[in-house]
Amino acid sequence: MVLGSISPWMECILLSNKAKSVETVDYCDINCKSEKILTTNILKKDISKKKYNIICSYSSIEHSGLGRYGDPINPNGDVEQMEQIYNLLEDDGVAVIGIPVGSKNVIQYNAHRIYDKNYVTDVLFKRFDIIKSIPYPPYGDMVSYRNTDWKNQPFFVLQKKKEKKYGYSFTLRNSGGLCAIIHDVMMAHTYANCNGLTLYFTKEGYDVPRLNGSIEDIELEDKNWHSYFSSFPICEEKECIEQWPNFIPGTNDSIPYESQYNPTYWYSDLIINDICLFNKDVYDEIYNLVKKTPFNSDTDIVVHVRRTDKCFDLSEELYSKFLKNNMESEIVPLRVYADKCFTVLMKNKLKRIYICTDDIKICNYFVDYFEDYDVEVVWDKTESEKPLQAMRIAEKLPKREAQNETMVAFKNLFIMKDAKVLIGGRMSYFFRIAELLRYPLETIDLKESKKFKIAPYSKNQIHFTNFISPELNIDEYSSEFKKNKIAVIPNFVSKDLLNDIRNDIENYKWFMYYFIPVDNIWKPRSYNLKTPVLSDRYEECNKNRKKNNFTYRFKRQIGKHYDTCVCVTCKLYATLAHPTVINKLEQITGLENLRPGEFFLSKYSKGDFLSTHHDKKKVD
Repeated sequence: MVLGSISPWMECILLSNKAKSVETVDYCDINCKSEKILTTNILKKDISKKKYNIICSYSSIEHSGLGRYGDPINPNGDVEQMEQIYNLLEDDGVAVIGIPVGSKNVIQYNAHRIYDKNYVTDVLFKRFDIIKSIPYPPYGDMVSYRNTDWKNQPFFVLQKKKEKKYGYSFTLRNSGGLCAIIHDVMMAHTYANCNGLTLYFTKEGYDVPRLNGSIEDIELEDKNWHSYFSSFPICEEKECIEQWPNFIPGTNDSIPYESQYNPTYWYSDLIINDICLFNKDVYDEIYNLVKKTPFNSDTDIVVHVRRTDKCFDLSEELYSKFLKNNMESEIVPLRVYADKCFTVLMKNKLKRIYICTDDIKICNYFVDYFEDYDVEVVWDKTESEKPLQAMRIAEKLPKREAQNETMVAFKNLFIMKDAKVLIGGRMSYFFRIAELLRYPLETIDLKESKKFKIAPYSKNQIHFTNFISPELNIDEYSSEFKKNKIAVIPNFVSKDLLNDIRNDIENYKWFMYYFIPVDNIWKPRSYNLKTPVLSDRYEECNKNRKKNNFTYRFKRQIGKHYDTCVCVTCKLYATLAHPTVINKLEQITGLENLRPGEFFLSKYSKGDFLSTHHDKKKVD
């Protein structure tokens, strides 16, 4: 295959070297009369099922996604083009790729990109081994990265790296609801994708209990992942080098650097193009279910409110508390949803709300709320009012109802995906998957939640990727915790990271001095480091220390700055709340749904101290 061709010089070289046939693929129709050259407009014909022995491309990859030659605008078009080449190439095949290289990465208007050496090896060709490189003659006998010139286009001869299988067990993970499962697969695939691994479902863990209920029905076949999706192959557990959520030494959870400032795009692309690849019959059936509801994608905003402890509360006290500081409350009052709907309706001059819920009380609340306004509130009145989630937890859900409920869930997911505006909260995995499926359409998140883990694509998720020590022995500390209910981990944090951030911490400008007691009152007080009375505070603390009273003096920083701040403490906060760190702690403790509590950064200088004590209301 030749990818991108204005004139058939590469095709002629291939045919003269005894290629049986050549297929030229481009973003436009190509006029060719040769019987040995097949031409394909990639925008009109799907070639994803084909395999090729040789794929050649010269001066094409760098244009992908820039729109210069009629291709769709896509900032990651070049990387995705190389991913497509990987998938189209036979396992023992060869790719010959010519691209412009230079001393730095640049995009010159919408004309082309030029790549530096690190980007070539670590991003563009990360799934390939470079077998040979052929330099552009004017720049000498070796590939040169010294000059940033689009004419410097060496050839790279590539072969696919040997596949490293990374396992995922539905049985072991037992992630909960439908979209919690999809979300967990997304996180596993993110890790695999970013570390040159291929995600496989293991045969031993392929059963998904959530899809089939607990009461058998021999007339119905069991449903599994591939009953709905075509994504990801299956293998035996012994073929995998490791299983999610275990990390391989020397790897990390970081998405590509160039995607970290728009992580929503990265995860959305992953969900749409890698994970939620619906089988056509399922896709058609879902939309048939959507058509039977009163939902109208042209007029309806959709609010997602489910029957859980995450949102349904009508108390005015909670409502007031939430408005003051919504991060203090893990529950979103229902009135907050209604207020936001009203604002969105007025802003967009809309008059219809579709309620995506499983509780008729919620629907009635919205009807009452908008009774005096010219607003129509609709929902699917055919949905079951049974507490299906409670039945599932109690293992009393029949297989037929479980399978029907899965299709209803997909129906609601598609309604949320196609809404004019979607309103909900990221404490719900269901909302998160809908948000990613519909990106970049307008979506309003009412609540990030530490309790349910911050969404990995949140804007404040720029975190340290090498935080955990690669020498961490999970089994050792897991055994210690199981035996003693406590585990002391002296080297949890990577030494390399500590060395990297040491200077940032030592020169940190937001520290305050904290003291107990102050004027014989045992409540912490903070002072600016330049406050004149610090010497008095030192003396009082020293006296109480000699008396063995509880006392301390040290520098501390409490609280975050703002969502997009990337100072060392805010990055540490984001890191400690990140699924990677939480998953490690869950592995060690054997506990589920851990969440971070109080965060603060402390600094002890000469003479500072903290009395031995127990925080019994927090942790011991």
